[in-house]
Amino acid sequence: MESSGAAEAGGGGSVRRRLREFRLALSRYEHLSGVRVDKGLSLKVEEAELVVEEALLPAAREAVSQGLDFKGYVERIEAAGSLERLASEAASILGYRGETLDYRTALARLAEGAEVGEEERLAFILIQGAARAYARAYEEAYGRAEALTAECPLCGGSSDVMVKREDGYYMVCPFCFYEWRTGAEVACPYCGSTDRLAIGMFMDRARRVALAHCQDCGSSWKVVLDPSIRAPRVLLPLIALAAEKYKALIPNEED
Repeated sequence: MESSGAAEAGGGGSVRRRLREFRLALSRYEHLSGVRVDKGLSLKVEEAELVVEEALLPAAREAVSQGLDFKGYVERIEAAGSLERLASEAASILGYRGETLDYRTALARLAEGAEVGEEERLAFILIQGAARAYARAYEEAYGRAEALTAECPLCGGSSDVMVKREDGYYMVCPFCFYEWRTGAEVACPYCGSTDRLAIGMFMDRARRVALAHCQDCGSSWKVVLDPSIRAPRVLLPLIALAAEKYKALIPNEED
């Protein structure tokens, strides 16, 4: 499924290694989500995003070193035409015909709820790959932030996916895949409640994934609990979908 030319241009061995890790993890944990996954498309999308990420990493590192926030970084690479230049390479990986792309217009159509076609998907892949580069550069420079919030400290994306690590619990952004620590114990990332009696965890005996629910604010989020689950962050939101089946167990406050 790899297109070796694109992989070489976008970071060579790093892209191939990370794509191989993605492929293996996808095969290993696909059953957990309960969602039918198009593996061929998933691999192509991941390869395209990795190529974009690797290509933009130097620019992202420079932006981070200069103190630019995510918005400032995006404005810089937009002004430089970086995303347009990467469009044809990403399109080739995906098997799309288009070689040029007005990605701002395509993203605007997505925001308006337009049907997702080749241009819209390509535009999203380009901007997400760029976001991943920024998150990677930021983490290299400053590590992972600590903040009890469901909003990504970098790109502002909203997350409902938490993962348990050896030193505590972390939220994972589904857009840039940055990971930030919410605390040593489970706490509500929406209202900040740390009341153990207010936060319920619904899970099966294997304790692989869980659905957390905060009685203080009524919010719910998914938690990857099993430390033996080792997968690239990009797959954690998919793996966490397995917790959706526990929604029926959440008490209805109207009853």
